[in-house]
Parts: sequence; C-alpha cells; structure tokens
Amino acid sequence: MAKAYDQASRMLDKMIEGKAGIKSLTYNDPALKNRRQAYALVCETLKYKQVLEHILQSTGLHKAKVRPTLLLVLTYELLFGRGKIQGGGKVKRIIMAKASKLREALTRLKIRLGAQSSQDLLPESVRAVDRMPRYCRVNLIITTVEAVVKKLEDSGFEEVEASESAPEGKSFFRDRQVPGVLVFAPRTDLHDHLLVVSGALVLQDKSSCFPAHALSPSPTWDCIDACAAPGNKTSHLIAIIHSRLANNELAQDCSSIPAPTVTAFERDAGRAKLLGRRLEKMGVCPNVKGGGGWKGKEWRGATDGGRVLVCVRKGSFLDAKPQDYPNVRAIVVDPTCSGSGMVGRVDHLLRETEPLFPASSTSSTTYNGKNMGGKKRKRGVNPTSESSKEVVSKVESIAAFQKKIVSHALSFPSVQIVAYSTCSIHNEENEEVVRFALKDNPDFRLKRALPAWKRRGAEGMESCVRVDPIQDLTTGFFVALFERHRTSRTAVNKTSVTKTSQPLNHVVSRRNQMSSSMSAKREVGDAKKLGAGGGTVCAPSGGRGRKRRKKRPVRVKLMKF
Repeated sequence: MAKAYDQASRMLDKMIEGKAGIKSLTYNDPALKNRRQAYALVCETLKYKQVLEHILQSTGLHKAKVRPTLLLVLTYELLFGRGKIQGGGKVKRIIMAKASKLREALTRLKIRLGAQSSQDLLPESVRAVDRMPRYCRVNLIITTVEAVVKKLEDSGFEEVEASESAPEGKSFFRDRQVPGVLVFAPRTDLHDHLLVVSGALVLQDKSSCFPAHALSPSPTWDCIDACAAPGNKTSHLIAIIHSRLANNELAQDCSSIPAPTVTAFERDAGRAKLLGRRLEKMGVCPNVKGGGGWKGKEWRGATDGGRVLVCVRKGSFLDAKPQDYPNVRAIVVDPTCSGSGMVGRVDHLLRETEPLFPASSTSSTTYNGKNMGGKKRKRGVNPTSESSKEVVSKVESIAAFQKKIVSHALSFPSVQIVAYSTCSIHNEENEEVVRFALKDNPDFRLKRALPAWKRRGAEGMESCVRVDPIQDLTTGFFVALFERHRTSRTAVNKTSVTKTSQPLNHVVSRRNQMSSSMSAKREVGDAKKLGAGGGTVCAPSGGRGRKRRKKRPVRVKLMKF
C-alpha cells in the first residue's frame, strides 16, 4: 500500500478527533513527504464521505477489521480517484475482493438519486464550491488595476464583460461590488502566477473584502484591525487608504497632515510574525524613519512615500487601553467565529449534514465496531465531529467573546465607525451580537453597509449585510457597521444630573413647606394635655373626645428621576 494513503488516513483521524486542521497537519508534519497528494486525498475523501459510507455499508465492508479512515481513503481512490489502488497490502486485498460489488453499489446509488455523474452525488453545499469563482484582489499598495489587467492579458487571460455567473476557461472580469476585485473561472489555479508570487494579486474571497470596503475610512484617519492575522483585511485597509492618498482624493496638500497609522493586533506571536512578513511582501516597507521592523512586541513599516504608517502589535486587542489611542477613528473587528459560512472548507466538510436521501431515515454506519455517523442527524451537526450540545455550547462561547470585543472597540474615545464581520451563518454570532452591542453602547447606531447589496440582515437589522454562499457564489458572511451619532454616554449622564438637580431641590423644598404648615395647624388645634402616659384631647362643642396620637416626625421621600 502506498504511504500517501496511510498518511492521509492518519490526517483524517486527527481531524475527526478535533486535534488539528488540514493546513497545520499538511505543513507542520516533517514526516509528510508528498504534501500535495496527501492534501488532495484528504479533501476529496471528505467530499465523498457520505457516499462512501453508504456504499461500504451496503456491501458489508464497513465490518472489516480495518482502520475506518483508511477504508474510506482507499475506497475513494478506487471509485472516484485514479480507479486503482497503488501498492499492495492487506487492506488493498480486502477492498479489491469486493471491487465489483463496490462499483455495482455506486451504479445503483446513481440510479436511485438520478445522478448522471459522480459529482451529482455530492451535497449541494459541496457542489457549490465547484461553481464558485476564484476571486483575487489587486494590491493597490504597489500597483493598479489597469497594470494587473494588462499583465494578465499578456499571460493568456482574457477580460470579459461582468455577469452574475462565473466566467469560463481563462477569462475574467472586474467585480461590480468591490473595486479592485477580479473574478476568474472556478478552480483557476493562480498560486504560482507571477502576479500572486510578487504580491500584486492577493488570493482573497470577495466577501472577505467587504469589511474594509464597507468601512471606507477617511484617508487621514488612524485605524485599527482588531484581529489581524493572516492579514488580508489589514492589507486591504492599508491599500484603500494608500490609494486614496496617492490619488489625492482630499484635493489638497497633504504634506502638513500627519500620515495616518493602521495598527494591527495579533495575540499569537507566530501569526504576528507571519503577518509582518506578508505585509512586507504586499509593499509595506519596514525601513521607516526612526527604525522599522520588529522591536520588542511591535513591527513598524510604511507604504511607498510614507503615506500610511503601519504597526503590528503582538498582543490581544482586548488588552489595548482606549485612552492610548486618542486619534483612532475607525476599527475593523473580524473576530474568531464558527466559520459555518465557509462552504467547501475542508475542516467544515466534517460537519456536512445534508442528507444523502432526504426522505429516508438515517441508518447506522459502523466500521469495526466504531460508529462513524449512525445516529439520527440534527441539522448542522455531524456525529463524527461533535454533538448538538457541543455545537450550541461552542457558538455561545464564541458569541460571548464577540460581544466583548465589539463593545471594547466601541469604547475607544474618538472612534467614529466600526465594522463588525464574521464568516458565520448563526444569528447568535451576527444579529444577536449587534443587538447586544447597540444596547450596551447607546452612543452608536447602525449605518447601512454596502447599500447596493440585496441580501440584508434579519428583520430589524436590514442595515446589516448577509451573504449566502450558494446564492451569492462567495463565502457566507455577515457585516455590520456601527457609527457614532452622539457624544459619549458619560457626558450625557453628567448633563442629565445637572439638568434634574434644580427641579429635584424645588420639589423637596415645597414638600418641607407643606409639612411645616400642617404641623402648625395641628398644634393650634390641641387644647390640653392630660397625663404623662397619654390622655385625651377636648373636642370642640358637639364633638367627641378622642385619644391623642403621638406626634411623629414628618418624613420626606425623595423622588428618583
């Protein structure tokens, strides 16, 4: 048996157990020789996982005394991969002994589902990836859209008119919603293209460009990216400010205006260093006046001509003191999220729950006594990865962190606008976080983000943007814009106290006057005191005597305003 099968199988085991993600397993394992082949095997096996489980069960192979994930990988290779299993070994012999039955089971499955090809067997969310275009963003820090388009045409690509569907072949067009974004045919491989290698083109999904584009800060504002790594949103924010200054959008001499600073926070030291290297590749030079590059926990650089200053800080944004950033006017908050909107992402294929047979009840699939997904599935939950309670618990925990970091961003004294975004489809991470932030920070209100975008937030949250990965052909996303609309809450409270102090004193004074008047009238009406232990008061003529009540002090209850 080829070693690549065993390596892919062990990678799948670790992913199912939640020990690591596909990228860390691929690039951090020194024993992994053929990384590209192992990565491809894992990805493709996960795509067909539901189909493979059904076929193995229908042929009885799921009972074989074999590691379940290895059985999945080799069966994929036979039915959907190369068509034959490389090498030898016990597992190959077991599978090849039933090769004809496996192929017959696949044929029956296609007939049952009316599938004309193997791809038609895949869930809609997985097939959507094959229809999803490849998006790239022109890096306006070091080049222009026109220059990139010309180089693409020189390398054999053809620019076509923009449309709602993805382009085909080697054609591309300019996106209608986000300036500087180019749209290519699905599965277009640009990783080794000179424009990507040089940093002129950034491989970035369209919806991931929404936060910085929606924020659209003034080119003179200091800005913060609260959760920066790996750096695509940071570099996009820098590029927007740099290009606007380069194009002199202010229509004035900016030489006397201090250069704006973009500060990027990253709490993980390794990711912070990676962020610094990526920004250098994208045109942020570390050689700035006063010294650049890493110094302690900070990395400093600047764009061409020193138009935009950049600072990367190792540390959590939550530890940043708002009073230390008096000039920050705009903040991008794209915190950790569930990633539930990222269709086709390898790690999330483990949670794929779209039923193979929508009208049928689920059946048990067990390999060598180990359940691989046999209990009844709930929407959004995969028994091989985590239970529904665990999913709910994780989302609630993530949402609590999101609420905390958004509120912290809104506490900066001079901030005017904050863009909050996630790649999640859960209300708990999106609209509910926004509602909490608005209630907790009344100085802010929602601003309509990307007005031309048709898909909006939930009822009452139409100012927010939602992206449906299947309908919109880009990663599922959510964006909300908070804008300040009045002075700080502390100042408002102080003003309120000052305004209400006068009427409050007036009310207390008036009540004291009334109490004194009533006491005087009582004293005049008292005729005679009888006995020390209490007595009677002589009543007026024709009246009845009554016991005298002990005089009580008058108490004034202060009203609250």
